[in-house]
Amino acid sequence: MNAKQIKRYAVLCVLFFLPVTFLLFLYPAKHNYNTLDILSDNVADLNGFVASNDEDVLLKDHLTVLGFLEIHH
Repeated sequence: MNAKQIKRYAVLCVLFFLPVTFLLFLYPAKHNYNTLDILSDNVADLNGFVASNDEDVLLKDHLTVLGFLEIHH
């Protein structure tokens, strides 16, 4: 084997084993989290908003709504 092939195999080994070792370090971690409280059950729907596929935007049966509305006058 010449030096070029040795470098190639060394790089391939590092590219394979580095992510595997990273995942093995993450594996024993425990994710302890609390769910968010429901602040209000009766939320009014958004009127006059349309999604990019021309469907109405509704809040019903959605777990989380992430978005910020900015109104210009």
